[in-house]
Amino acid sequence: ALVEVTDKTRYIRSIDAIVRGPTHSQGDCIRFLDAIMHMIMSVLDKKSPGTITERRYLSHRHISSHVKMPDSYSEEEIRAARRANKEVVSHDTVEDSLIDLLVIPTGHIILLPFENRTELCKVLDKPLGGQTDGKMLGKALGIKHPREASEVLEEWSQDMNATVNRL
Repeated sequence: ALVEVTDKTRYIRSIDAIVRGPTHSQGDCIRFLDAIMHMIMSVLDKKSPGTITERRYLSHRHISSHVKMPDSYSEEEIRAARRANKEVVSHDTVEDSLIDLLVIPTGHIILLPFENRTELCKVLDKPLGGQTDGKMLGKALGIKHPREASEVLEEWSQDMNATVNRL
C-alpha cells in the first residue's frame, strides 16, 4: 500500500492511497484500501473539521499499465456517465470502462465498498415488526443463526457465489 501526501498548489493538497496486489487477493486489497480510506477520513474529520474533500477514482487502464501519474475521475464524472447509461468514461489521455472503475452487480459481495456495505447494513438492521430485514435476509440466504446484517454479509461472503446481483 502507498499513502502519499502531495502539494498540488499552495491551497490544494492530495492524499493518494493505492493498494496493489495479485489478482487472487483482490478482496483483501479492497478491504485494506477501505480501512486506509476510513482512517484518513476519520483523521481529517477530527483534526480539520469542515475540510472539503473529493474522492477520485484512478484510471484502471493507467494503474494496470503502471503509469507514474495515473489520470483520475471525480465522483460527478462517474455519476454523469452512469446517468447517461455509458459504459465508458474518458479524459483526453485515457478511456476506462465503468465496470473496471466500480463494483458491478456481478461482483462478489466482499468487493462492495465499505461505505456501501455500512449503508446497506444500516437499512437492513432497522426493526420491522419484531425482526430486522438483516435477520430475514440471513434466513433467506441459509445462514443458521442470523444476527445483525454486517455479520450476515460477512458469513455469506464465504460463499463463492455471494454476488451483489444474487443479494
